[in-house]
Amino acid sequence: MRRPDSTEAVPARWVLREADPPVVARLAAGLDIPLPVARVLVTRGYTTEEQVREYWDPSLSSLHPPAAFRDMTVAVDRIRKAAACQERIRVYGDYDVDGISATTLLVKQLRRMDALVDYRIPSRFTDGYGIGVPAVQQAAEDGVRVLVAVDNGSVAYKAHSAAREAGIDMIVCDHHQAGDHRPDVLAHLNPKAADAAYPFPDLCGAGIAWKLAQGLGASPDELTQYAVLGTVADMVPLRGENRVIARFGLDRLNQAVQRGDPGLAALAGVSGLQGRRIGGGHIGFQLGPRLNAAGRMEDASAGVELLLAREIDEARIIAAGLEDSNMDRREIQERMYLTAMEQAETEVRNGAYGLVLADRTWHSGVVGIVASKVVETWNRPAILIAVDSAGLGKGSGRSVPLYDLHSGLASLGHLLERFGGHVMAAGLTLREENISEFRRLFREQCGVALKGADLRPIVTCDAELDLAELNEAFVDVLERGAPFGLGNATPQFLVRSVRPVGEVRVLKDRHLKFRIASPEGRSIDCIGFGMADEAGRLQSCDDRGLDLAARVEINVWQNRRSVQLHLKAVRPASPEVG
Repeated sequence: MRRPDSTEAVPARWVLREADPPVVARLAAGLDIPLPVARVLVTRGYTTEEQVREYWDPSLSSLHPPAAFRDMTVAVDRIRKAAACQERIRVYGDYDVDGISATTLLVKQLRRMDALVDYRIPSRFTDGYGIGVPAVQQAAEDGVRVLVAVDNGSVAYKAHSAAREAGIDMIVCDHHQAGDHRPDVLAHLNPKAADAAYPFPDLCGAGIAWKLAQGLGASPDELTQYAVLGTVADMVPLRGENRVIARFGLDRLNQAVQRGDPGLAALAGVSGLQGRRIGGGHIGFQLGPRLNAAGRMEDASAGVELLLAREIDEARIIAAGLEDSNMDRREIQERMYLTAMEQAETEVRNGAYGLVLADRTWHSGVVGIVASKVVETWNRPAILIAVDSAGLGKGSGRSVPLYDLHSGLASLGHLLERFGGHVMAAGLTLREENISEFRRLFREQCGVALKGADLRPIVTCDAELDLAELNEAFVDVLERGAPFGLGNATPQFLVRSVRPVGEVRVLKDRHLKFRIASPEGRSIDCIGFGMADEAGRLQSCDDRGLDLAARVEINVWQNRRSVQLHLKAVRPASPEVG
Protein backbone atom coordinates (compact mmCIF):
# COMPACT_ATOMS: atom_id res chain seq x y z
CA MET A 1 0.00 0.00 0.00
CA ARG A 2 1.25 3.46 -0.78
CA ARG A 3 1.25 6.03 1.97
CA PRO A 4 -0.68 9.23 1.37
CA ASP A 5 1.63 11.98 0.12
CA SER A 6 0.97 14.03 3.26
CA THR A 7 2.84 11.54 5.44
CA GLU A 8 6.06 12.57 3.72
CA ALA A 9 5.82 15.69 5.90
CA VAL A 10 6.59 13.47 8.92
CA PRO A 11 10.32 12.70 8.51
CA ALA A 12 11.66 9.67 10.28
CA ARG A 13 14.32 9.72 12.97
CA TRP A 14 17.20 7.38 12.17
CA VAL A 15 18.80 5.55 15.08
CA LEU A 16 21.96 3.44 15.11
CA ARG A 17 21.96 0.97 17.99
CA GLU A 18 24.80 1.36 20.47
CA ALA A 19 27.45 -1.31 20.92
CA ASP A 20 30.78 -1.28 22.76
CA PRO A 21 33.48 -1.35 19.99
CA PRO A 22 36.02 -3.42 21.99
CA VAL A 23 33.36 -6.06 22.75
CA VAL A 24 32.36 -6.13 19.07
CA ALA A 25 35.98 -6.52 17.96
CA ARG A 26 36.66 -9.28 20.48
CA LEU A 27 33.55 -11.21 19.44
CA ALA A 28 34.32 -10.85 15.73
CA ALA A 29 37.86 -12.13 16.24
CA GLY A 30 36.84 -15.00 18.51
CA LEU A 31 34.12 -16.27 16.17
CA ASP A 32 35.84 -15.23 12.93
CA ILE A 33 32.81 -13.31 11.71
CA PRO A 34 32.43 -9.90 10.02
CA LEU A 35 32.40 -6.87 12.34
CA PRO A 36 28.88 -5.76 11.31
CA VAL A 37 27.50 -9.20 12.22
CA ALA A 38 29.30 -9.10 15.56
CA ARG A 39 27.79 -5.67 16.18
CA VAL A 40 24.31 -7.04 15.50
CA LEU A 41 24.91 -9.75 18.10
CA VAL A 42 26.22 -7.33 20.71
CA THR A 43 23.26 -4.96 20.29
CA ARG A 44 21.02 -7.94 21.12
CA GLY A 45 22.86 -8.74 24.31
CA TYR A 46 25.07 -11.58 23.06
CA THR A 47 28.52 -10.48 24.15
CA THR A 48 30.38 -13.77 24.68
CA GLU A 49 31.14 -16.63 22.33
CA GLU A 50 29.17 -19.02 24.55
CA GLN A 51 26.07 -16.81 24.45
CA VAL A 52 26.28 -16.53 20.67
CA ARG A 53 26.59 -20.29 20.19
CA GLU A 54 23.54 -20.87 22.39
CA TYR A 55 21.65 -18.27 20.36
CA TRP A 56 22.72 -19.78 17.06
CA ASP A 57 21.89 -23.35 18.11
CA PRO A 58 18.82 -23.40 20.41
CA SER A 59 18.33 -26.76 22.09
CA LEU A 60 15.32 -28.78 23.21
CA SER A 61 17.25 -29.46 26.40
CA SER A 62 16.80 -25.80 27.39
CA LEU A 63 13.02 -26.16 27.63
CA HIS A 64 11.26 -25.99 30.98
CA PRO A 65 9.26 -29.09 31.96
CA PRO A 66 5.48 -28.79 31.46
CA ALA A 67 5.01 -29.48 35.17
CA ALA A 68 6.59 -26.10 35.88
CA PHE A 69 3.06 -24.75 35.38
CA ARG A 70 1.39 -24.88 38.77
CA ASP A 71 -1.81 -26.44 37.41
CA MET A 72 -0.33 -28.71 34.73
CA THR A 73 -0.58 -31.95 36.71
CA VAL A 74 -4.24 -31.31 37.53
CA ALA A 75 -5.02 -30.56 33.87
CA VAL A 76 -3.16 -33.61 32.58
CA ASP A 77 -4.75 -36.00 35.10
CA ARG A 78 -8.26 -34.79 34.28
CA ILE A 79 -7.81 -35.03 30.52
CA ARG A 80 -6.28 -38.50 30.76
CA LYS A 81 -9.21 -39.65 32.88
CA ALA A 82 -11.68 -38.18 30.40
CA ALA A 83 -9.90 -39.87 27.49
CA ALA A 84 -9.86 -43.24 29.27
CA CYS A 85 -13.55 -43.01 30.23
CA GLN A 86 -14.65 -41.60 26.84
CA GLU A 87 -16.01 -38.44 28.40
CA ARG A 88 -16.57 -35.73 25.82
CA ILE A 89 -13.80 -33.12 25.64
CA ARG A 90 -14.24 -29.86 23.74
CA VAL A 91 -11.42 -27.52 22.71
CA TYR A 92 -12.62 -23.92 22.41
CA GLY A 93 -10.19 -21.77 20.45
CA ASP A 94 -9.92 -18.29 19.00
CA TYR A 95 -10.34 -17.02 15.45
CA ASP A 96 -6.76 -15.90 14.80
CA VAL A 97 -3.73 -17.95 13.73
CA ASP A 98 -2.67 -18.51 17.33
CA GLY A 99 -6.09 -19.83 18.31
CA ILE A 100 -6.40 -21.90 15.14
CA SER A 101 -2.99 -23.53 15.56
CA ALA A 102 -3.49 -24.09 19.31
CA THR A 103 -6.82 -25.79 18.66
CA THR A 104 -5.36 -27.95 15.90
CA LEU A 105 -2.37 -28.96 17.99
CA LEU A 106 -4.44 -30.02 21.00
CA VAL A 107 -7.10 -31.84 18.97
CA LYS A 108 -4.37 -33.83 17.22
CA GLN A 109 -2.81 -34.83 20.54
CA LEU A 110 -6.18 -35.84 22.02
CA ARG A 111 -7.04 -37.89 18.95
CA ARG A 112 -3.74 -39.74 19.40
CA MET A 113 -5.03 -40.66 22.86
CA ASP A 114 -8.32 -41.91 21.33
CA ALA A 115 -10.16 -39.24 23.31
CA LEU A 116 -13.72 -38.28 22.42
CA VAL A 117 -12.91 -34.73 21.34
CA ASP A 118 -14.37 -31.98 19.20
CA TYR A 119 -13.67 -28.27 18.85
CA ARG A 120 -15.37 -24.92 18.42
CA ILE A 121 -14.04 -21.65 17.01
CA PRO A 122 -16.15 -18.56 17.79
CA SER A 123 -17.32 -16.11 15.17
CA ARG A 124 -15.61 -12.75 15.29
CA PHE A 125 -18.90 -11.17 14.24
CA THR A 126 -21.54 -12.90 16.38
CA ASP A 127 -19.59 -14.26 19.36
CA GLY A 128 -16.76 -11.79 19.74
CA TYR A 129 -13.48 -12.59 21.46
CA GLY A 130 -13.25 -15.28 24.13
CA ILE A 131 -15.51 -17.90 25.56
CA GLY A 132 -18.89 -16.72 26.82
CA VAL A 133 -21.80 -18.17 28.74
CA PRO A 134 -23.69 -19.28 25.58
CA ALA A 135 -20.69 -21.40 24.53
CA VAL A 136 -20.64 -23.08 27.94
CA GLN A 137 -24.39 -23.69 27.83
CA GLN A 138 -24.05 -25.26 24.40
CA ALA A 139 -21.23 -27.47 25.66
CA ALA A 140 -23.44 -28.65 28.52
CA GLU A 141 -26.26 -29.48 26.10
CA ASP A 142 -23.79 -31.46 23.98
CA GLY A 143 -22.66 -33.53 26.94
CA VAL A 144 -19.19 -32.03 27.26
CA ARG A 145 -17.48 -32.90 30.53
CA VAL A 146 -14.09 -31.20 30.01
CA LEU A 147 -13.87 -27.83 28.28
CA VAL A 148 -10.41 -26.59 27.29
CA ALA A 149 -10.16 -22.92 26.29
CA VAL A 150 -7.04 -22.17 24.26
CA ASP A 151 -5.73 -18.67 23.51
CA ASN A 152 -8.58 -17.19 25.56
CA GLY A 153 -10.51 -17.58 28.79
CA SER A 154 -8.42 -16.04 31.58
CA VAL A 155 -10.91 -13.29 32.40
CA ALA A 156 -14.11 -14.99 31.20
CA TYR A 157 -15.44 -15.07 34.76
CA LYS A 158 -19.09 -15.53 33.83
CA ALA A 159 -18.16 -18.50 31.65
CA HIS A 160 -16.16 -19.98 34.53
CA SER A 161 -19.17 -19.79 36.81
CA ALA A 162 -21.46 -21.23 34.15
CA ALA A 163 -19.12 -24.19 33.71
CA ARG A 164 -19.06 -24.87 37.43
CA GLU A 165 -22.85 -24.74 37.59
CA ALA A 166 -23.13 -27.13 34.64
CA GLY A 167 -20.70 -29.63 36.17
CA ILE A 168 -18.08 -29.04 33.45
CA ASP A 169 -14.40 -29.07 34.36
CA MET A 170 -12.81 -26.10 32.62
CA ILE A 171 -9.13 -25.80 31.73
CA VAL A 172 -7.78 -22.48 30.46
CA CYS A 173 -4.63 -22.31 28.29
CA ASP A 174 -4.14 -18.60 27.71
CA HIS A 175 -1.43 -15.97 27.43
CA HIS A 176 -3.43 -12.76 27.57
CA GLN A 177 -3.34 -10.44 30.57
CA ALA A 178 -4.75 -12.28 33.56
CA GLY A 179 -7.14 -10.63 35.98
CA ASP A 180 -6.48 -9.60 39.56
CA HIS A 181 -7.86 -12.81 41.01
CA ARG A 182 -7.49 -16.47 40.17
CA PRO A 183 -10.15 -17.83 37.77
CA ASP A 184 -12.60 -20.32 39.24
CA VAL A 185 -11.58 -23.13 36.90
CA LEU A 186 -10.06 -26.57 37.36
CA ALA A 187 -6.72 -25.50 35.87
CA HIS A 188 -5.34 -22.18 34.67
CA LEU A 189 -2.27 -22.44 32.44
CA ASN A 190 -1.23 -18.86 31.80
CA PRO A 191 2.43 -17.86 32.23
CA LYS A 192 1.36 -14.26 32.85
CA ALA A 193 -0.82 -15.18 35.83
CA ALA A 194 0.66 -14.14 39.16
CA ASP A 195 0.44 -17.68 40.54
CA ALA A 196 1.48 -19.54 37.36
CA ALA A 197 4.99 -20.29 38.68
CA TYR A 198 6.16 -20.76 35.08
CA PRO A 199 9.62 -19.27 34.41
CA PHE A 200 9.03 -18.09 30.82
CA PRO A 201 6.21 -15.53 30.47
CA ASP A 202 6.11 -15.05 26.69
CA LEU A 203 4.54 -18.24 25.31
CA CYS A 204 1.57 -17.68 22.99
CA GLY A 205 -1.64 -19.71 23.12
CA ALA A 206 -0.26 -22.35 20.76
CA GLY A 207 2.90 -22.53 22.87
CA ILE A 208 0.86 -23.28 25.98
CA ALA A 209 -1.24 -25.87 24.14
CA TRP A 210 2.07 -27.40 23.01
CA LYS A 211 3.18 -27.59 26.64
CA LEU A 212 -0.08 -29.30 27.59
CA ALA A 213 0.42 -31.77 24.74
CA GLN A 214 3.85 -32.59 26.17
CA GLY A 215 2.27 -33.17 29.56
CA LEU A 216 -0.10 -35.57 27.82
CA GLY A 217 2.76 -37.55 26.28
CA ALA A 218 3.99 -35.72 23.16
CA SER A 219 7.75 -35.37 22.80
CA PRO A 220 9.10 -31.78 22.84
CA ASP A 221 9.73 -31.57 19.08
CA GLU A 222 6.36 -33.08 18.12
CA LEU A 223 3.57 -30.76 16.95
CA THR A 224 5.95 -27.83 16.75
CA GLN A 225 4.91 -27.39 13.10
CA TYR A 226 1.64 -26.01 14.51
CA ALA A 227 3.10 -24.23 17.53
CA VAL A 228 5.40 -22.23 15.23
CA LEU A 229 2.43 -20.88 13.25
CA GLY A 230 0.93 -19.26 16.34
CA THR A 231 4.29 -18.24 17.78
CA VAL A 232 5.37 -16.29 14.70
CA ALA A 233 1.96 -14.98 13.65
CA ASP A 234 1.03 -13.77 17.14
CA MET A 235 4.28 -11.80 17.32
CA VAL A 236 5.45 -13.00 20.71
CA PRO A 237 9.15 -12.35 21.38
CA LEU A 238 11.32 -14.93 19.60
CA ARG A 239 13.60 -15.59 22.52
CA GLY A 240 13.87 -18.33 25.11
CA GLU A 241 11.39 -21.14 24.54
CA ASN A 242 9.80 -19.29 21.64
CA ARG A 243 13.11 -19.40 19.78
CA VAL A 244 13.23 -23.17 20.29
CA ILE A 245 9.66 -23.49 18.99
CA ALA A 246 10.49 -21.33 15.99
CA ARG A 247 13.70 -23.16 15.06
CA PHE A 248 12.40 -26.71 15.45
CA GLY A 249 8.89 -25.81 14.29
CA LEU A 250 10.10 -24.44 10.98
CA ASP A 251 12.08 -27.62 10.38
CA ARG A 252 9.02 -29.76 11.15
CA LEU A 253 6.81 -27.50 9.04
CA ASN A 254 9.06 -27.87 6.00
CA GLN A 255 9.31 -31.63 6.50
CA ALA A 256 5.51 -31.89 6.73
CA VAL A 257 5.03 -29.92 3.51
CA GLN A 258 7.65 -32.00 1.69
CA ARG A 259 6.09 -35.30 2.69
CA GLY A 260 2.65 -34.10 1.61
CA ASP A 261 0.82 -33.42 4.88
CA PRO A 262 -2.60 -32.54 3.40
CA GLY A 263 -3.37 -29.34 5.28
CA LEU A 264 0.08 -27.80 5.43
CA ALA A 265 0.95 -28.77 1.85
CA ALA A 266 -2.29 -27.27 0.52
CA LEU A 267 -1.71 -24.09 2.53
CA ALA A 268 1.82 -23.81 1.18
CA GLY A 269 0.49 -24.39 -2.33
CA VAL A 270 -2.02 -21.51 -2.34
CA SER A 271 0.63 -19.32 -0.69
CA GLY A 272 3.06 -19.90 -3.58
CA LEU A 273 5.54 -21.71 -1.33
CA GLN A 274 5.42 -25.25 -2.67
CA GLY A 275 8.97 -26.41 -3.26
CA ARG A 276 10.51 -23.52 -1.34
CA ARG A 277 12.10 -23.41 2.08
CA ILE A 278 9.52 -21.83 4.41
CA GLY A 279 10.89 -19.31 6.89
CA GLY A 280 9.45 -17.15 9.63
CA GLY A 281 8.69 -14.31 7.22
CA HIS A 282 6.57 -16.65 5.10
CA ILE A 283 4.41 -17.41 8.14
CA GLY A 284 3.97 -13.74 8.91
CA PHE A 285 3.19 -12.59 5.38
CA GLN A 286 1.86 -15.60 3.46
CA LEU A 287 0.67 -18.56 5.53
CA GLY A 288 -0.64 -16.58 8.49
CA PRO A 289 -2.79 -14.10 6.53
CA ARG A 290 -4.51 -16.95 4.71
CA LEU A 291 -5.32 -18.79 7.92
CA ASN A 292 -6.49 -15.51 9.43
CA ALA A 293 -8.59 -14.59 6.41
CA ALA A 294 -11.39 -17.04 7.15
CA GLY A 295 -11.93 -15.59 10.61
CA ARG A 296 -11.70 -12.03 9.37
CA MET A 297 -14.19 -12.50 6.57
CA GLU A 298 -16.40 -15.47 7.50
CA ASP A 299 -15.76 -18.57 9.64
CA ALA A 300 -12.37 -19.27 11.23
CA SER A 301 -13.25 -22.94 11.63
CA ALA A 302 -12.04 -23.38 8.05
CA GLY A 303 -8.48 -22.86 9.24
CA VAL A 304 -8.73 -25.73 11.73
CA GLU A 305 -10.54 -27.89 9.16
CA LEU A 306 -7.64 -27.33 6.77
CA LEU A 307 -4.92 -28.23 9.27
CA LEU A 308 -6.85 -31.32 10.43
CA ALA A 309 -7.68 -32.49 6.89
CA ARG A 310 -6.70 -36.10 6.16
CA GLU A 311 -7.10 -36.07 2.37
CA ILE A 312 -5.25 -33.78 -0.01
CA ASP A 313 -8.29 -33.17 -2.23
CA GLU A 314 -10.34 -32.00 0.76
CA ALA A 315 -7.45 -29.82 1.92
CA ARG A 316 -7.05 -28.18 -1.49
CA ILE A 317 -10.73 -27.23 -1.60
CA ILE A 318 -10.52 -25.63 1.84
CA ALA A 319 -7.25 -23.88 0.99
CA ALA A 320 -8.77 -22.45 -2.20
CA GLY A 321 -11.58 -21.00 -0.10
CA LEU A 322 -9.06 -19.42 2.26
CA GLU A 323 -7.27 -17.89 -0.71
CA ASP A 324 -10.54 -16.37 -1.96
CA SER A 325 -11.21 -14.95 1.51
CA ASN A 326 -7.71 -13.53 1.62
CA MET A 327 -8.16 -11.77 -1.71
CA ASP A 328 -11.43 -10.25 -0.47
CA ARG A 329 -9.71 -9.19 2.73
CA ARG A 330 -6.96 -7.40 0.82
CA GLU A 331 -9.41 -5.42 -1.30
CA ILE A 332 -11.43 -4.34 1.74
CA GLN A 333 -8.25 -3.53 3.65
CA GLU A 334 -7.00 -1.26 0.85
CA ARG A 335 -10.20 0.81 0.90
CA MET A 336 -10.21 1.02 4.70
CA TYR A 337 -6.58 2.05 4.80
CA LEU A 338 -7.16 5.09 2.59
CA THR A 339 -10.10 6.41 4.63
CA ALA A 340 -8.38 5.65 7.94
CA MET A 341 -5.26 7.54 6.89
CA GLU A 342 -7.35 10.56 5.96
CA GLN A 343 -8.99 10.53 9.39
CA ALA A 344 -5.64 10.01 11.10
CA GLU A 345 -4.04 12.94 9.31
CA THR A 346 -6.86 15.24 10.44
CA GLU A 347 -6.54 14.02 14.04
CA VAL A 348 -2.76 14.50 14.10
CA ARG A 349 -3.05 18.00 12.65
CA ASN A 350 -5.49 18.77 15.46
CA GLY A 351 -2.88 17.77 18.01
CA ALA A 352 -4.01 14.24 18.88
CA TYR A 353 -1.50 11.99 20.62
CA GLY A 354 -3.93 9.06 20.49
CA LEU A 355 -6.16 8.20 17.52
CA VAL A 356 -9.69 6.82 17.69
CA LEU A 357 -11.01 6.36 14.16
CA ALA A 358 -14.47 5.02 13.33
CA ASP A 359 -16.64 4.40 10.28
CA ARG A 360 -19.89 2.63 9.44
CA THR A 361 -18.47 1.29 6.15
CA TRP A 362 -15.52 -0.52 7.72
CA HIS A 363 -15.24 -4.28 8.13
CA SER A 364 -14.66 -5.37 11.73
CA GLY A 365 -12.49 -8.28 10.62
CA VAL A 366 -9.80 -6.01 9.20
CA VAL A 367 -9.61 -3.12 11.69
CA GLY A 368 -6.61 -4.64 13.50
CA ILE A 369 -4.47 -4.88 10.37
CA VAL A 370 -5.21 -1.29 9.38
CA ALA A 371 -4.65 -0.07 12.96
CA SER A 372 -1.13 -1.52 12.78
CA LYS A 373 -0.44 0.41 9.58
CA VAL A 374 -1.77 3.65 11.07
CA VAL A 375 0.55 3.26 14.08
CA GLU A 376 3.46 2.41 11.78
CA THR A 377 2.97 5.71 9.91
CA TRP A 378 2.03 8.11 12.71
CA ASN A 379 3.78 6.48 15.70
CA ARG A 380 0.78 7.06 17.99
CA PRO A 381 -1.61 4.63 19.68
CA ALA A 382 -4.53 4.01 17.33
CA ILE A 383 -7.91 2.34 17.76
CA LEU A 384 -10.05 1.66 14.68
CA ILE A 385 -13.74 0.94 15.15
CA ALA A 386 -16.15 -0.60 12.65
CA VAL A 387 -19.73 0.37 13.49
CA ASP A 388 -22.50 -1.98 12.38
CA SER A 389 -26.06 -1.14 11.36
CA ALA A 390 -27.27 -1.65 14.94
CA GLY A 391 -24.88 0.97 16.24
CA LEU A 392 -22.42 -1.43 17.86
CA GLY A 393 -18.76 -0.67 17.32
CA LYS A 394 -16.14 -3.40 17.23
CA GLY A 395 -12.63 -2.10 17.42
CA SER A 396 -9.00 -3.10 17.50
CA GLY A 397 -6.11 -1.07 18.82
CA ARG A 398 -2.34 -1.01 18.52
CA SER A 399 0.05 0.99 20.66
CA VAL A 400 3.58 2.33 20.98
CA PRO A 401 6.07 1.42 23.73
CA LEU A 402 5.37 4.50 25.85
CA TYR A 403 1.64 3.76 26.27
CA ASP A 404 0.07 0.71 27.97
CA LEU A 405 -3.02 0.13 25.86
CA HIS A 406 -4.56 -2.55 28.06
CA SER A 407 -4.32 -0.42 31.19
CA GLY A 408 -5.65 2.58 29.32
CA LEU A 409 -8.72 0.68 28.19
CA ALA A 410 -9.25 -0.69 31.70
CA SER A 411 -9.53 2.88 33.01
CA LEU A 412 -12.15 3.61 30.33
CA GLY A 413 -14.07 0.40 30.90
CA HIS A 414 -17.24 2.26 31.90
CA LEU A 415 -17.64 3.26 28.24
CA LEU A 416 -16.96 -0.22 26.84
CA GLU A 417 -19.13 -3.28 26.50
CA ARG A 418 -16.03 -5.48 26.67
CA PHE A 419 -12.31 -5.40 25.97
CA GLY A 420 -9.19 -7.53 26.27
CA GLY A 421 -5.67 -7.89 25.02
CA HIS A 422 -2.10 -6.84 25.78
CA VAL A 423 0.03 -3.80 26.53
CA MET A 424 0.58 -3.26 22.79
CA ALA A 425 -2.63 -4.63 21.23
CA ALA A 426 -6.24 -4.97 22.29
CA GLY A 427 -9.77 -5.47 21.07
CA LEU A 428 -12.92 -3.76 22.30
CA THR A 429 -16.66 -3.37 21.79
CA LEU A 430 -18.66 -0.20 22.52
CA ARG A 431 -21.88 1.55 21.55
CA GLU A 432 -21.71 4.16 18.79
CA GLU A 433 -23.06 6.86 21.10
CA ASN A 434 -20.05 6.37 23.40
CA ILE A 435 -17.37 6.77 20.72
CA SER A 436 -17.11 10.56 20.97
CA GLU A 437 -16.54 10.54 24.73
CA PHE A 438 -14.22 7.56 24.45
CA ARG A 439 -12.18 9.43 21.83
CA ARG A 440 -11.94 12.50 24.04
CA LEU A 441 -10.75 10.59 27.10
CA PHE A 442 -8.40 8.37 25.12
CA ARG A 443 -6.78 11.43 23.57
CA GLU A 444 -6.36 12.95 27.04
CA GLN A 445 -4.72 9.78 28.35
CA CYS A 446 -2.34 9.54 25.43
CA GLY A 447 -1.52 13.23 25.75
CA VAL A 448 -0.43 12.75 29.35
CA ALA A 449 1.70 9.72 28.44
CA LEU A 450 3.21 11.03 25.21
CA LYS A 451 3.33 14.83 25.37
CA GLY A 452 6.87 15.97 24.78
CA ALA A 453 7.94 12.62 23.34
CA ASP A 454 9.51 12.43 19.91
CA LEU A 455 6.71 10.87 17.85
CA ARG A 456 8.51 10.77 14.56
CA PRO A 457 8.60 7.30 13.02
CA ILE A 458 11.89 5.61 13.90
CA VAL A 459 14.24 3.87 11.47
CA THR A 460 16.52 1.66 13.55
CA CYS A 461 19.77 0.24 12.19
CA ASP A 462 21.89 -2.36 13.94
CA ALA A 463 25.19 -1.57 12.24
CA GLU A 464 26.79 0.32 9.40
CA LEU A 465 27.61 -1.76 6.33
CA ASP A 466 30.21 -1.20 3.63
CA LEU A 467 29.14 -2.80 0.35
CA ALA A 468 32.65 -4.22 0.00
CA GLU A 469 31.93 -6.52 2.95
CA LEU A 470 28.79 -7.97 1.43
CA ASN A 471 28.81 -11.47 -0.06
CA GLU A 472 27.00 -14.78 0.35
CA ALA A 473 29.22 -15.84 3.26
CA PHE A 474 28.22 -12.66 5.11
CA VAL A 475 24.52 -13.46 4.64
CA ASP A 476 25.04 -17.08 5.68
CA VAL A 477 26.58 -16.05 9.00
CA LEU A 478 23.85 -13.49 9.61
CA GLU A 479 21.15 -16.08 8.90
CA ARG A 480 22.39 -18.24 11.77
CA GLY A 481 20.32 -15.91 13.94
CA ALA A 482 17.10 -16.82 12.12
CA PRO A 483 14.20 -17.16 12.50
CA PHE A 484 13.68 -13.46 12.99
CA GLY A 485 10.64 -11.70 14.41
CA LEU A 486 9.53 -9.70 17.45
CA GLY A 487 12.31 -9.67 20.03
CA ASN A 488 14.77 -10.90 17.41
CA ALA A 489 14.19 -8.52 14.53
CA THR A 490 15.69 -9.07 11.11
CA PRO A 491 19.02 -7.18 11.19
CA GLN A 492 18.89 -3.82 9.46
CA PHE A 493 21.95 -1.99 8.21
CA LEU A 494 22.84 1.61 7.49
CA VAL A 495 24.46 1.90 4.04
CA ARG A 496 25.87 5.40 3.58
CA SER A 497 26.40 7.64 0.56
CA VAL A 498 25.38 5.39 -2.31
CA ARG A 499 23.94 6.37 -5.67
CA PRO A 500 21.50 4.60 -8.00
CA VAL A 501 23.11 3.45 -11.23
CA GLY A 502 21.04 2.84 -14.30
CA GLU A 503 17.25 2.76 -14.34
CA VAL A 504 15.07 2.98 -11.22
CA ARG A 505 12.19 0.67 -12.14
CA VAL A 506 8.70 0.80 -10.62
CA LEU A 507 7.07 -2.64 -10.59
CA LYS A 508 3.28 -3.07 -10.50
CA ASP A 509 2.93 0.59 -9.47
CA ARG A 510 4.08 -0.40 -5.98
CA HIS A 511 7.62 -1.72 -5.80
CA LEU A 512 11.10 -0.45 -6.65
CA LYS A 513 13.90 -2.32 -8.37
CA PHE A 514 17.25 -0.63 -8.91
CA ARG A 515 21.00 -0.96 -8.51
CA ILE A 516 23.27 1.12 -6.29
CA ALA A 517 26.98 1.82 -6.28
CA SER A 518 29.28 2.92 -3.45
CA PRO A 519 31.92 5.66 -3.88
CA GLU A 520 34.50 2.85 -4.14
CA GLY A 521 32.67 1.37 -7.12
CA ARG A 522 31.01 -1.74 -5.61
CA SER A 523 27.45 -2.17 -6.94
CA ILE A 524 24.54 -4.34 -5.82
CA ASP A 525 20.84 -4.86 -6.57
CA CYS A 526 18.11 -3.40 -4.35
CA ILE A 527 14.41 -4.18 -4.00
CA GLY A 528 11.94 -1.95 -2.17
CA PHE A 529 8.50 -3.48 -1.66
CA GLY A 530 5.68 -0.95 -1.43
CA MET A 531 8.15 1.91 -1.82
CA ALA A 532 7.22 3.26 -5.24
CA ASP A 533 6.68 6.69 -3.69
CA GLU A 534 10.45 6.93 -3.12
CA ALA A 535 11.26 6.68 -6.85
CA GLY A 536 11.52 10.44 -7.23
CA ARG A 537 14.02 10.76 -4.38
CA LEU A 538 16.19 8.04 -5.91
CA GLN A 539 16.09 9.51 -9.39
CA SER A 540 16.95 13.04 -8.27
CA CYS A 541 19.62 12.46 -5.63
CA ASP A 542 22.47 14.97 -5.65
CA ASP A 543 26.24 14.45 -5.51
CA ARG A 544 26.10 13.57 -1.82
CA GLY A 545 24.16 10.42 -2.65
CA LEU A 546 21.71 8.62 -0.39
CA ASP A 547 21.70 6.69 2.86
CA LEU A 548 19.75 3.44 2.90
CA ALA A 549 18.32 1.40 5.75
CA ALA A 550 18.21 -2.11 4.37
CA ARG A 551 18.25 -5.80 5.13
CA VAL A 552 20.57 -8.18 3.32
CA GLU A 553 19.34 -11.36 1.68
CA ILE A 554 19.97 -13.93 -1.00
CA ASN A 555 17.80 -13.58 -4.09
CA VAL A 556 17.19 -16.75 -6.09
CA TRP A 557 16.04 -16.24 -9.68
CA GLN A 558 16.08 -18.97 -12.31
CA ASN A 559 18.33 -21.05 -10.05
CA ARG A 560 20.84 -18.22 -9.77
CA ARG A 561 21.76 -16.88 -6.34
CA SER A 562 22.82 -13.29 -5.72
CA VAL A 563 23.08 -10.98 -2.75
CA GLN A 564 20.65 -8.07 -2.70
CA LEU A 565 19.56 -5.31 -0.35
CA HIS A 566 15.95 -5.24 0.81
CA LEU A 567 15.29 -1.52 1.16
CA LYS A 568 13.28 -0.31 4.18
CA ALA A 569 13.99 3.45 4.20
CA VAL A 570 15.94 6.07 2.27
CA ARG A 571 17.11 9.63 2.97
CA PRO A 572 19.59 12.16 1.58
CA ALA A 573 23.10 11.22 2.69
CA SER A 574 23.91 12.62 6.11
CA PRO A 575 26.90 12.34 8.44
CA GLU A 576 24.47 12.23 11.36
CA VAL A 577 22.51 9.20 12.50
CA GLY A 578 19.28 10.76 13.81
